[in-house]
Amino acid sequence: MLVSRSGKSVLRVSCFTAIGVCGLLSLAWPTASAQDDPLHVWVGKLDRTGAEKWVDAHLAQEKKNIDELLAVKGARTIENTLQPYDNAQNELTVAGAESYLMFAVAPQKEVRDAGQALAQRVQQAANGLALNQQVYRALGEVNVALADPATRHYMERTLLEYRLAGVDKDAATRAEDQKETRPRARGWTEVRTQRAGERQPRDREG
Repeated sequence: MLVSRSGKSVLRVSCFTAIGVCGLLSLAWPTASAQDDPLHVWVGKLDRTGAEKWVDAHLAQEKKNIDELLAVKGARTIENTLQPYDNAQNELTVAGAESYLMFAVAPQKEVRDAGQALAQRVQQAANGLALNQQVYRALGEVNVALADPATRHYMERTLLEYRLAGVDKDAATRAEDQKETRPRARGWTEVRTQRAGERQPRDREG
């Protein structure tokens, strides 16, 4: 979901569709390094170090967006609060999708192993954001009464997801929720690991 700078419209775009379309365009620059393409980790030569650097950059940008959101002084608006939050979510989506892609189909074992570990790191970052009380309170302060229906729906759904995660509850209840979230995250990774393991390619190296 992308929120316009004017705050008057919201356009939901499938990250996976965007990745696929840009993938076709990126074939025109086969010599580019992975770090030159913000959407595709596999552009250019891909190895473990490059993959980790690429994902780290997205996680760093996600943190920067959230820090920007939390640093706001004064009235909270769509532009200074909802937009940075949405940007952070996009960073996690791209990093997670590409990490899993590496894990599932990379021909080099070291890259597949890196993809698995990086997917877990991205999931941990996503869990942290989903349980962040400060972010929840900041979003709740944004007045979207005069925004368009799509923006209002996005905000309502986002706040609902936070409440369903228990972010609005007391510290003891939140601690229990976090205990439950960690096994769910591990389970998600284990299921994908099993499925990907059934179709991983053989190493093409040496």
